[in-house]
Amino acid sequence: MYVLIFILVWNYVIGPVIKVFTGAVISFELPGDVWTLLNVGLGGYVIGRSAESVARTMANRPVANKEQENG
Repeated sequence: MYVLIFILVWNYVIGPVIKVFTGAVISFELPGDVWTLLNVGLGGYVIGRSAESVARTMANRPVANKEQENG
């Protein structure tokens, strides 16, 4: 995932700056499946963090006493 982020930053941030100063075009070819890989990786991370937050909330929730519920 970090390699993919590096390639994206290189192509869209660092590469254009180098092009402005030197005129040389330095970029990596990105196949179309790279965006799918980024979506799956980022989506998995977000879902994992959300599940972790829900699990933490459920674990810290106080348990109601059964006798109090029955009246």
